[in-house]
Amino acid sequence: MSKVVIPSKKSSTLFGNGQTTIIQASAFHIPLKDESVQCIVTSPPYFNLRKYLGNSPDAFGQEKTIAEYIQHSVDVLRECRRVLGNDGVAFWNIGDSYSGSSKGNGGKNAPKKGCGTKAGATHAEVPTKNLCLIPNRIAIAAQEDGWWVRDQIIWYKPNTMPESVEDRCTRSYEVILMLTKQRKYYFDSKAIEEPAVCAQQDLSKSRHKRNVWFIPTRPHEDAHIAMFPEEIPRLCIKAASKKGQTVLDPFAGSGTTGIVANELGRNAVLVEISSEYVKLMKERFKALEDEDASLKKAA
Repeated sequence: MSKVVIPSKKSSTLFGNGQTTIIQASAFHIPLKDESVQCIVTSPPYFNLRKYLGNSPDAFGQEKTIAEYIQHSVDVLRECRRVLGNDGVAFWNIGDSYSGSSKGNGGKNAPKKGCGTKAGATHAEVPTKNLCLIPNRIAIAAQEDGWWVRDQIIWYKPNTMPESVEDRCTRSYEVILMLTKQRKYYFDSKAIEEPAVCAQQDLSKSRHKRNVWFIPTRPHEDAHIAMFPEEIPRLCIKAASKKGQTVLDPFAGSGTTGIVANELGRNAVLVEISSEYVKLMKERFKALEDEDASLKKAA
């Protein structure tokens, strides 16, 4: 079972099988002790693709150049590495964008002089209509900064949004970087085994999870516009942590990582800089807390 807390900007909530702490703070300065979490699951703001409630014009994700965005990503990842246990794992879900389009897709709204607008990349960095290769750049920068890049998981979206662009294929996936602090780390592959695919279709057999994850996007009534589906943190948390351990999301948004962590018997720390999203999380967790209490009372 669980309960919502704030030292200036901190709040805790209890429901399900773990405790979640909500902290209004910057991901550049995570207010946690060194090596205090076992697993990190997050989806940071993508490079100049959308604005979030309460964010300032110079917020993370609104950088003027790709280079600045990559450097800020490395800065946050350093903080993540500091608070992550030595045998811990970080999962960094990141999407890509195209240079020069006000919609991030290189379409008809691309500026005439070849300079990025919504996608942010200047012509000197990436010519208009080029893929910015953000996940690749972050992976290389993280590796050079001391991380082990253990995997690039492909989140395939079978119900991806259609695109009007006619000179390339419609994008239907995002990347989840799997990063570790050292060569050996905790990872329970049996916890996320999937049904084996064979000629006899013997569903009693299983195999190691492949690194292409077929997970549909799911609309939600809450206001956060970039919620990832619960199945993503569920797989990450089950594989990279044990019950009773702590999971961190430094860009918590609407709190999906914390909800899943609670359901799986893990504790969670949700760091979010926007007061609007902190309020949204507290309301969401309070509703779950009330629902949990009602079920217990009925039983």
